[in-house]
Amino acid sequence: MKTAILGSFVLSIWHSILFWNKNWGVSMSLFFIPITLFLVYVLNKSKKVKDKKACTLIIPIILLSFTYMLFDNKSFAVINIIAILGLIAIMSIWLTAGDLKLKLLISKIFSVLFGPIELFGESGKKIKDLFQTEQNNGKILKKIVKTILITIPIALIVLYLLMSADTIFADSFGWIASYLKSLFVDYEIIYFLLRIVIIFILGIYFLSYIINLIGEHTSYSVSEEVNKRKEHKIDIFTINTVLTILNIIYFIFSIIQFVYLFIGIEKGANFDYAQYARQGFFQLLFVSFINFILLFICNGCTKNLNKYTKWMNVLMAIFTGVIIVSSFFRMHLYQQEYGYTYLRLAVDFILLTEMVLLVPIIIYITKKKIHLVKVCFTIILTMYIIANYANFDYLIAKKNIDNYFKNEQENEIDLAYLKYNTGFDAMDEITRLLKTNNNQVKEAARTYLIKQKKLLESQESTWQEYNYSKERARKILSNIENETI
Repeated sequence: MKTAILGSFVLSIWHSILFWNKNWGVSMSLFFIPITLFLVYVLNKSKKVKDKKACTLIIPIILLSFTYMLFDNKSFAVINIIAILGLIAIMSIWLTAGDLKLKLLISKIFSVLFGPIELFGESGKKIKDLFQTEQNNGKILKKIVKTILITIPIALIVLYLLMSADTIFADSFGWIASYLKSLFVDYEIIYFLLRIVIIFILGIYFLSYIINLIGEHTSYSVSEEVNKRKEHKIDIFTINTVLTILNIIYFIFSIIQFVYLFIGIEKGANFDYAQYARQGFFQLLFVSFINFILLFICNGCTKNLNKYTKWMNVLMAIFTGVIIVSSFFRMHLYQQEYGYTYLRLAVDFILLTEMVLLVPIIIYITKKKIHLVKVCFTIILTMYIIANYANFDYLIAKKNIDNYFKNEQENEIDLAYLKYNTGFDAMDEITRLLKTNNNQVKEAARTYLIKQKKLLESQESTWQEYNYSKERARKILSNIENETI
């Protein structure tokens, strides 16, 4: 418990050093890597680790934390915090429970994240007991506190007198005086006290998180009973009826797709395919979600499926693939006509992920010799990491600018979207617009780039805020004002 208490408060102080009044950057990896390793160490020392394979989740946690140092993507920055915290919680469950089941995660995820709050009082008692169990340690602590309280005032007085006596010495240690003066300004006192309070609360939370995992009568250990519920079974007749009707509908839909969308476009039919595509991809995406849920329910709630039910499941998986291809094709047509955005690229990645997920689902339906939850979780997590490292800002700018340069006379570039929805990752691509023959676009791009350059120059980044994308943008924009129009 000593290690857990000391480590929790060291991490909370480290958190304050990295993030207090600072932007995200390399600090994210410098924080989440040690906190994850510390968690594994404490659980292993407490002999609570049941499956060391859970440690493989450290890899995606590290990869996601590195994105804050490498890219300047505001959308993923917020989502990745949730993803990293979720992965730490899942790793904690997997380590201590020894398995990764969907029901297990659903029942325990909230108790892992929010259960520590009710243990704040218990954590306080643990800290108090630590100093009361060994009197010698208590005496040593009192001596340390007493020494600090006596030494600091004397040292400050001596420093003040020496700085008054010697100007060179004052210049060397003037920052101490200025900091002490600022500390006694009203708002600085408030910030200082608030920072101490946050350090204390985070330290207590980290400690409570560990106690929640290793304790015997915590909300996390109690939630184990939820997993012992009796499995719900769905009548096989109901399953077959639903699957049969849906497969008939999907069969008709698939024929229409092959005739009018996949084949018809090559024959040059007399209607706007981009407009036709616009009508459907979100609806089809939603239908594919419904199909995945049905496939999981049908194969999860009934252990022994007859041959007819298996074939109906396989057919639904195949028709789901047709729906995914149709949705992807529609999105591609629409992107060629109207350009690329975050939402449209996100749909591409979701559809691609769904297509990959169909492979283990079909294998599971026919053989049931794979751990479906683990495989699907791995695929989704891998695709999410790929999406992070694909650099959406760069891709959006590149694709839209490439389409614009294909025919500058007729095509338009939505520079406003690039300005307000992409970050410094897109700077290299946007500079290409300075070579366009359209003076209006060229001037607008140049004005925007100069503005971004001044924004970077006005930002005084600390080592905690280091970001490769911003540093690269500084080099790209260094001579932008010298570009000719």
